[in-house]
Amino acid sequence: MKVVDRQTVNISTDLNIAGANSFYVPFTLRFWPDEVIVRSVSYANTNTDGSTNVCQVWTNIVDEGVIASFVSNSTYTSDVHSTFRILRKIQSGSFNFQVQLMPAAGNLAVQTAGALVPDTVKGQLQLILEFIKCN
Repeated sequence: MKVVDRQTVNISTDLNIAGANSFYVPFTLRFWPDEVIVRSVSYANTNTDGSTNVCQVWTNIVDEGVIASFVSNSTYTSDVHSTFRILRKIQSGSFNFQVQLMPAAGNLAVQTAGALVPDTVKGQLQLILEFIKCN
């Protein structure tokens, strides 16, 4: 496949604000993307309670839902480069992102929208997403 267009979206949020573990990001793309690449995930914890959890980032942009994971109570930056196909036509709107606690060990159920524990994960989160149009 040949890439004919690409656009980067930088998403940053403060998870310390009440209700911030579920947030909406409005954006408009120049085209209908075929794929989204998670280029980078950065997380810095400002929570002082000492709790450590494995967390996942869920979004309604892709059918898979979960696009990234990280460990709370840490500082984390990673060049991820994970690619996800976008099967439905999106170009503009307000898209939901959720920071969720991972399912407990032995629980293979996939969490979906609304399955998070509200305000459990604290800190700052940044995602860099690159939307790709192919022909």
